[in-house]
Amino acid sequence: GFKDEVFLHELGTGALLHDVGKSRISERILNKRSALTPIEFDIMKKHPKWGVEILEETNQISQQSYYPVLQHHERGDRRGYPSGLSLDEMHVYSKIVAITDSFDAMTTERVYQRAMETYPALKIMFSLKGAYDEELLRAFVDLMGPTGLADI
Repeated sequence: GFKDEVFLHELGTGALLHDVGKSRISERILNKRSALTPIEFDIMKKHPKWGVEILEETNQISQQSYYPVLQHHERGDRRGYPSGLSLDEMHVYSKIVAITDSFDAMTTERVYQRAMETYPALKIMFSLKGAYDEELLRAFVDLMGPTGLADI
């Protein structure tokens, strides 16, 4: 339902660059086949802030596009990182990218986990009450096909 060109451009730019901070993380950690150690996970949790640092060095994109880079791992229940924000504290771009990034992470084959099917992934996302903006999560599902949320 978003039609404003500036909104869509800023959102799209931030979404495309959301993981740019991972460029500062070693391949050994990024491609590890087993669970990350606490130290490795602490390093991984720095990639949102590193992403913003990288973008600030270039000064090439709108600062509004920094929000999804910084906040895409935030969860509205304050269990996310790097700042443990609530939904009210998250920018709308971040709320959208948090949904798409989580869905992608669950449904894509990774070196450390098998991909889930769409329905189980969405069921998990809806079960995490307060983690995602429910209106945006429903809109995301509606964009996937004609059946929408009938069975979730």
